[in-house]
Amino acid sequence: NNGGAIFAKENSTLNLTDVIFSGNVAGGYGGAIYSSGTNDTGAVDLRVTNAMFRNNIANDGKGGAIYTINNDVYLSDVIFDNNQAYTSTSYSDGDGGAIDVTDNNSDSKHPSGYTIVNNTAFTNNTAEGYGGAIYTNSVTAPYLIDISVDDSYSQNGGVLVDENNSAAGYGDGPSSAAGGFMYLGLSEVTFDIADGKTLVIGNTENDGAVDSIAGTGLITKTGSGDLVLNADNNDFTGEMQIENGEVTLGRSNSLMNVGDTHCQDDPQDCYGLTIGSIDQYQNQAELNVGSTQQTFVHALTGFQNGTLNIDAGGNVTVNQGSFAGIIEGAGQLTIAQNGSYVLAGAQSMALTGDIVVDDGAVLSLEGDAADLTALQDDPQSIVLNGGVLDLSDFSTWQSGTSYNDGLEVSGSSGTVIGSQDVVDLAGGDNLHIGGDGKDGVYVVVDAGDGQVSLANDNQYLGTTQIASGTLMVSDNSQLGDTHYNRQVIFTDNQQESVMEITANVDTRSTTTEHGRDIEMRADGEVAVDAGVDTQWGALMADSSGQHQDEGSTLTKTGAGTLELTASGTTQSAVRVEEGTLKGDVADILPYASSLWVGDGATFVTGADQDIQSIDAISSGTIDISDGTVLRLTGQDTSVALNASLFNGDGTLVNATDGVTLTGELNTNLETDSLTYLSNVTVNGNLT
Repeated sequence: NNGGAIFAKENSTLNLTDVIFSGNVAGGYGGAIYSSGTNDTGAVDLRVTNAMFRNNIANDGKGGAIYTINNDVYLSDVIFDNNQAYTSTSYSDGDGGAIDVTDNNSDSKHPSGYTIVNNTAFTNNTAEGYGGAIYTNSVTAPYLIDISVDDSYSQNGGVLVDENNSAAGYGDGPSSAAGGFMYLGLSEVTFDIADGKTLVIGNTENDGAVDSIAGTGLITKTGSGDLVLNADNNDFTGEMQIENGEVTLGRSNSLMNVGDTHCQDDPQDCYGLTIGSIDQYQNQAELNVGSTQQTFVHALTGFQNGTLNIDAGGNVTVNQGSFAGIIEGAGQLTIAQNGSYVLAGAQSMALTGDIVVDDGAVLSLEGDAADLTALQDDPQSIVLNGGVLDLSDFSTWQSGTSYNDGLEVSGSSGTVIGSQDVVDLAGGDNLHIGGDGKDGVYVVVDAGDGQVSLANDNQYLGTTQIASGTLMVSDNSQLGDTHYNRQVIFTDNQQESVMEITANVDTRSTTTEHGRDIEMRADGEVAVDAGVDTQWGALMADSSGQHQDEGSTLTKTGAGTLELTASGTTQSAVRVEEGTLKGDVADILPYASSLWVGDGATFVTGADQDIQSIDAISSGTIDISDGTVLRLTGQDTSVALNASLFNGDGTLVNATDGVTLTGELNTNLETDSLTYLSNVTVNGNLT
């Protein structure tokens, strides 16, 4: 009834070489061979080399070709093709379409059995139960299986293919839960692939259940060769370790639940898929998902000698874990909703694609100054779709003048927290900066041709810098803690930088008793939308000591009004192209190199103002408010100044020798220095 060709009881030893088993049928277990033993330490009970098992059937049992129990087995250079395990009376039979290797010894001190499967192909095998090609299980200690392709394998260019194996799980067709290729219970399976060799399990053109791997045991990949998994392995819920070489996933979402069994038993000690190893640090391990879409429900962990490769169009979604190795490729890494993940070191942020942090998820970065330097040369894009980026353990800050944090952050409604960190925003809207006591963040808008908007009630303590793109502002609280009211800084002369004010924003703080300053380290534009009246602090010189305000230009655009409420120090040129620039205190532009007011635009003194020089090609209006004085302290005398620029009930004071006015002056004039007024009409008091 058992063993269609060979039946071997305990203490038997079988050595089979250059043999073919074809068309054998057992009424019970082992269509070709049945072997039971005692797992004597060091003894191989069944050794088969250079053999073929084809069209063998276990009619109402297990092991279509071979069934062993409590045996140590060695199989090398064997072909298993079209073997079948059936069952007609029991849902406990029908396992192992090709081989069933199990251990039922209940003595915990008894050594577990093992099976070595070397250079061996499994094709077209089927099981009505579990394990279309291989079924393995144990009662106490895990049964050990080593599936290897060694250096001697030369067929098909060193590529061994196992395919078209299926298991029905007592159903009507192939079932991924039954393990089309293998089902492992209490077992540990090692795939040991030699350098330059490849083991392919499955075909992406088949149904995903065909050649699938299922079960609860442990899988380890060793050897520097490649293992390719092309089936739906989502019903494998044991742990998996890639210690050496490469594992490629050819089918999307095909290993989602790895680790689920252990995580259900012990959620506090939950591991899923591990890439690399602390113990085997000299090896290089890699998971290659290509352009597929992969989701890992439980922890995906990468050590320093681990690599995750995601090609263009591919995506890996993680829920928990950390990665200290290399994440590379043009694809995308996604931190799933409410997930938590840690990336350590610049090498873990080597994707040319995006890292996406979904709603409620937290991405924590770890790195030192060397990591920052590496990322500055090749920044990593991070998209916050409602997620949190924690920079607390990542060195993003070099000095008071550095704004390149090696990251390009964008997205919508995300949050960035940190401690003395810089966050470089490449785009996005409604972004939260600071919170939960991790507020020591400096914001840099570096959006290129795009724009950034920040959320209300941001708590960050650092400045807001605009290197490129447009920062949209509708509330003072968007720009960090209003108790500190840190300044907005224009920082990059090589790119267009704009701050657009879209609402009546008054940046004056009752705590600081002044508005937010605007600091000039580069050209910058302040656009104030029509109907908007906004109050800011002073227009300030470069506080870094590098005098980058010299030679820069502040441009006021938009039909609204920009009001400066503190005396300024910048040496920038100031251009009012549209709308109104107004002073609320004296000397808002005393050191500005020049003031240009364009056609239809207005400069309103609001208080006594010292201006070095009015650009002679101005064509707008300079309104000298009643009771105020506008003093020209260093006016360019090489060209005449059109007097019709000035109006109002205040007084224009020339304090520069040699100034020439032309045209009609519609305000009061006081000449403290030599002034040429030939053919000038003064519609006001002349002193």
